[in-house]
Amino acid sequence: MSENITRNYLEIKSINALNESISPKLECSINLVKPDDFQINKFFYKNVGKKHRWTDRLIWSDSDWIKYSSDNKVETHILKVKKDLAGYFELICHLDLQEIEIAYFGLLEEYHNKKLGGYLLSAAIKMCFDKKDIKRAINVIRNNKGKIMYLTSADKLSFKKKIIPNSKFEIVTEVIMWKRGMGKFKGTGLVNGEICCNAEFSLILPDEIKMFKLERSYSYGFLSNSASIG
Repeated sequence: MSENITRNYLEIKSINALNESISPKLECSINLVKPDDFQINKFFYKNVGKKHRWTDRLIWSDSDWIKYSSDNKVETHILKVKKDLAGYFELICHLDLQEIEIAYFGLLEEYHNKKLGGYLLSAAIKMCFDKKDIKRAINVIRNNKGKIMYLTSADKLSFKKKIIPNSKFEIVTEVIMWKRGMGKFKGTGLVNGEICCNAEFSLILPDEIKMFKLERSYSYGFLSNSASIG
């Protein structure tokens, strides 16, 4: 049985767009995993991902994990609080495209709500732009099946043309503000590449509010995947 999964992309084109989170009061360190250790990637994927419903790699064999973690394009960085593992992020370097993907990122559950999320994400973004000739960092938002987002407001709505069934409908959204599971967005809808609507709207993600709190707001470019309306 097949299942459609939506993956969205948050994009930063300049380090100047980053409002860096302050360092936490806890004794923390972020280190590159060298030599490669696939067990680290496997451990964090399963333990961080269970709250986020990450499933696509659960069927991987150890050989699959070894192949991935040892790829020269992949970097794994771990966050430690004192000597204990607390979180991680994986970077995939696409030097030919002059971009780096923050492929996976997160904290173990016992380290939620300790002001570590924003600190870790800031470090990941800074590392992307520390690399030569990198022009943008992309954060992939994985499968959010089962997560509910609530629309709290919509303003400045403008409808320019009808959306006909079976048309290709795309949404390009700029994140104006995102903080503690609450965000404000500016969106443009396109049908077959032509603008059909515009709006500004606000959303809340209750699970994010409870589980993962960014201490600062970030400005991103956001591009959704395509969808067919029918």
